Amino acid sequence: MKGDLNKKSIFIEKLNAIFKENAKDDRVTIPLMKTIELLLTSDYLSEEGLAPKLMEIHASCVSECNKSKNIVKLLASIGVFAGMMMYENQELCQKAIRSLLFLLYHTFPKVRVLTAEKLYTGLLTMESTDNIIPGGEDDNDKIVELLSETDW
Repeated sequence: MKGDLNKKSIFIEKLNAIFKENAKDDRVTIPLMKTIELLLTSDYLSEEGLAPKLMEIHASCVSECNKSKNIVKLLASIGVFAGMMMYENQELCQKAIRSLLFLLYHTFPKVRVLTAEKLYTGLLTMESTDNIIPGGEDDNDKIVELLSETDW
């Protein structure tokens, strides 16, 4: 299953079906988000053709965390969004960064700190930030500096 795009697409559909069937059930969704994070960070789901399915996962993750006060769930979602931020599909990457920016001003300090760390490392490891940060290299440096120096 390592290189078969069709099987991976079906696999993501099943993950999303599990997500939707067990919406707001923390015993299922939190481990599921952690699993998705592992799959994203291991580059297992790195094919470009999987972007539409990953956008569905993103939407499910956003709806799951909407108005949630469960810090474990929020921390798991940060990992998913950070993994999606590394994706080459521009739309998915922008949605993931938008979700991370939303979590950056959350009321829980732990959520803000982890979000800032993930954004910082993500922006440093990205090959090109031109389609995300319109100001170019100078603005990217300012953003990275702000993320690293702010006491979240």
